[in-house]
Amino acid sequence: MWPSAHPIRMVRYLCLWRVNASLAVLPDAFPLELSRVLCTIISTRLPTREAGAWKKALMAYDEFHRCAKQRDKNAVIPEVSWPIHSVVFVHPGKRVYGKGEIVPWELKLFGKDASHEFFIEVILPAMEEASYNREAHWSYRNCLWGNFDIDSIYIANKNRWDPLATGGRLDLNYKANSLQYSEDLFKKYTDKVRFSYRKLIWLTPFDFTTVFSATKDKVQAAGEETHALDATPTLYGILDAFLSRLHVILEGRRTAPENVWSFFSQEERDNLHELMGDISGINMTSHAVVPSKKVLGRWIGEQTFASIPHTLLPYLDLASHIHIGRQTHAGCGTFQIFRYPVKYD
Repeated sequence: MWPSAHPIRMVRYLCLWRVNASLAVLPDAFPLELSRVLCTIISTRLPTREAGAWKKALMAYDEFHRCAKQRDKNAVIPEVSWPIHSVVFVHPGKRVYGKGEIVPWELKLFGKDASHEFFIEVILPAMEEASYNREAHWSYRNCLWGNFDIDSIYIANKNRWDPLATGGRLDLNYKANSLQYSEDLFKKYTDKVRFSYRKLIWLTPFDFTTVFSATKDKVQAAGEETHALDATPTLYGILDAFLSRLHVILEGRRTAPENVWSFFSQEERDNLHELMGDISGINMTSHAVVPSKKVLGRWIGEQTFASIPHTLLPYLDLASHIHIGRQTHAGCGTFQIFRYPVKYD
């Protein structure tokens, strides 16, 4: 199970949008565009005092595109995010959709921002406006905006998706809990070890450049080694990037820890330090990590290690849910662990 007694607050929404035009073509960086459109609408709907942070966040999108167009591989493209801890995760798939086809994506809210009320009162109305507004400045030929219906929305609850909105009807009586998904997330790790784990497959591009850790100065070394370590992160580097990300999510708590280590008990900290020492000696046996062709993230591919300890799995599992590295809001930095059956005599 999750090695900490404190579950992470997390709300996950699966949004299914049905195209109602003859054709909809998604841009290469659709997560970025989706985030920007909703952020723009939200900034116009909120009261002036609350809208300020959302309008400020919009400035990063222009800077992102300006830097991306320069095609400077050494340039650090600015982070793009909402002023809340969130992830816009578009499931990998096609870019061209016909009438009646479904465009699936997930919205994840974390920490103090894991608020179902905020989703219902602010984010959902923004989705609705995006579905019918064809005159907005973000519209263009064959775009999705103004050309879809919200087919359905589901909310994660333990190991299932509960219907929240179906057939045009929103279940206003649904009582969502910010722990209903994460509370039981790691119970599967209490069972007998039936599988061995060695391969890690990146589902979205990742970028560990300039990722700072709560445990030390940087996740990677500086200088010539940075390029190689970005492309082929070690298990230690991945865990350290996870701790850095967890620190960011937790710092918004009312009793904010000075760093992520205060989130764990002394026993948990001792176990984690021991685990980090163990995995620092685990070698990578093969990898197929290549530069990403996407504007988001730098690398994509898969890695195989000599072994992935069973005690590391809960940390990796949570890391895959909250995303790690840079551009996490736009869905970068999530992966899947491939498992192999264990044969017992």
